[in-house]
Parts: sequence; C-alpha cells; structure tokens
Amino acid sequence: YILKTMKSQFSSFITLKDSIAIQLLKLVFYFYFIVTLVVTLTHMYVEFFNTKEAVKHELEVSAHTFSPGLAQALWDMNFEQLSPTLSGMIQFSSIVGVKVRDEQGDNMGLMGMVFNDDEQVIEKQEDGTEVLIKGYTGLFFYSFPINYDQEGHKIKVGEAEIYSSTKVVFSKVRLGFMMIIGNAFIKTLVFWIIFLWIARKKLSKPLAELTESVKQINLSELDNLEVTVNTKGNNELKILEKAFN
Repeated sequence: YILKTMKSQFSSFITLKDSIAIQLLKLVFYFYFIVTLVVTLTHMYVEFFNTKEAVKHELEVSAHTFSPGLAQALWDMNFEQLSPTLSGMIQFSSIVGVKVRDEQGDNMGLMGMVFNDDEQVIEKQEDGTEVLIKGYTGLFFYSFPINYDQEGHKIKVGEAEIYSSTKVVFSKVRLGFMMIIGNAFIKTLVFWIIFLWIARKKLSKPLAELTESVKQINLSELDNLEVTVNTKGNNELKILEKAFN
C-alpha cells in the first residue's frame, strides 16, 4: 500500500526507484542487513557451542551411569553381558557410538560410530561388520577409565569412549535456529516497512507537496505567492520553504 501511494505521488515528476526515500532505504537497509546477519550468525554459533557443551555433559553423565556395568563385565570377562550394555548405551539420543578397551589397550567391544586406531571413522553394522566412513569429521567423544570397585578399592580394568556428533547437536538446535532466523527476518521486515512509512511521511510527501506548489506558480500573480510544506520542526524542508517564500 505504501509503495503504491508513493508511486502515484511521484509518477508526475520522478520515478519511485529514483526517489530520495527509496535511496535512503536501500542504504540504511544494506547496513542494517549486514549488522543483522553478523548478529544472527553470532547468536547461532553461541547457541550451537552451548548445545554442544550440553551434549558433552550428557556423555559424562552417561559414563557415570554405565561405568559400573562395564566394570563388572570386564572384571568377569563376561562379553555376553558387555554387548547388551553397549547396545543399551547407544539407544540414548546423544550417543552415536561406544568403544571399550581393556587395561592393555585392546578393543573389547564397540558399537555404533567410533574412531578406529588410525583415527578413521568406522561404523559397526548389525551383522557385526565394520564399515569405513570417509570424509566424516563430526564425531567427538568423552573418554573415561573403567574402575572395578573391590571392597572400596578401585581397580582399573579398562577404558571407554562415548561418542556423539555434530548431527546430534544440529538436531537439538534446529528449532532454535529456526526461531533465530525467523526472528531476524520479522525484525528486518518490520524495520523496512516502518522506515519506508517514516520516509514517506517526513520526506517524500512534503517534497511532493513542495513540488506541486512550485508547478502551480503563475508568474503573472506573484503578490500572494506562498509555498507551504506540511512538516514539523525547523528541518531542512522548513528552511527551504522559508527561503523560497
């Protein structure tokens, strides 16, 4: 509506794209867009970083929860008990893989997506085969010792790594990212409309009135000539009105 109104007012003497209001809007909107983009990206980075730290904390909590069961399985050399424990761990939404080593560093069991000894990403399938996943760098893990408690005396029986990934983090912040982007878009749109309305009211409309007044000047009747610009304050347009009169 605002654009149609401005276009009808300027059609007789200037195109809409050449108006001062539109030029100011483009300039201000450009800088506003840059600032909004930087702030939005910073906000998204902070949100992602905080969520990743929260996921790491969840891995640490899971380690304390499952450590006694892992310790008992390694102490008893009960691998039939170890496998269901690992399967239960990766059922958690934040865990994508688990790897367990004994005290000598030999792999005793792994489940899901983990790093192998060559720092490559592998994933253990349901049939027991291990598939190499090339080019994936989104894994991170929490490592902790597995200690067996024997009458109050802790004996280290192995070490475990609990893995998560950036995909897990993104899944948790997806809604937050949508809210951040939506908020930035709405604020930008509202700013654009408000600025355009203010520019029309404070600049474009008074200039149009001044132009129409000048166009209607009759050089044979200058005694009662007076140009009026409907604007408040002692701004540039008011000074122009006084100087012209």
